[in-house]
Amino acid sequence: MCVGKCSRFIGLCLVVLSVMAITLSLFLLFPNFDGSYLKKNLISHYAIRMPGIWAGGVMVLLSGIQTSLAGFKVKICSCCGPRCDMLVSIVLSSLALMGASVCLIVITAGLAKGPFCLYEVNMIEGAMKEKWDYPFMTADPQIFNNSAHIQLFDIVLWSTVCIEPPHIVTWNSSLGLSLCLINLLQILLSISQLINAFFGVIGGHCDPKKTGPSDV
Repeated sequence: MCVGKCSRFIGLCLVVLSVMAITLSLFLLFPNFDGSYLKKNLISHYAIRMPGIWAGGVMVLLSGIQTSLAGFKVKICSCCGPRCDMLVSIVLSSLALMGASVCLIVITAGLAKGPFCLYEVNMIEGAMKEKWDYPFMTADPQIFNNSAHIQLFDIVLWSTVCIEPPHIVTWNSSLGLSLCLINLLQILLSISQLINAFFGVIGGHCDPKKTGPSDV
């Protein structure tokens, strides 16, 4: 496959993935589409950092747009020649690779820390106290019915622990894992475009030249 065709394919994929990352990152700020938790600052710190917007979103989107335009040979982006376009693509693909990697690290750390939610804690006197925190990080056996064996992906157990927001475990897990998958695809595509752009700097787009009637 020629450099131009690869750039068109990779660029369009990066654009779509970056838009998806931005959308999912915004959903993390509104559990169950409820904005009251964001107003009360009862959202996970990893969601508030919004890595899917600026890292996995904008940084990747810039690379995707430039790569697509260079692949389609849009005049406004090809005035300095295909080799120069591919050189710019190397810079932006490196930026996209960095952004996708940062987003993956932050989201993975958020999944490992668990959901930020309201849960009940058994006090020494036997009374129950409600608390907003990360119950998985506290690892308090009293929270989990005196069970010391806590499973991160035990959805049934977590659903009984977190009182608010409703279904926060399923919400955060599904969106977080989807973001991780998107980031992995962005990383693979960015690396592919780095290699593709390197060959483009050396040999240009290598697209076949169209032959007119005079060439027959």
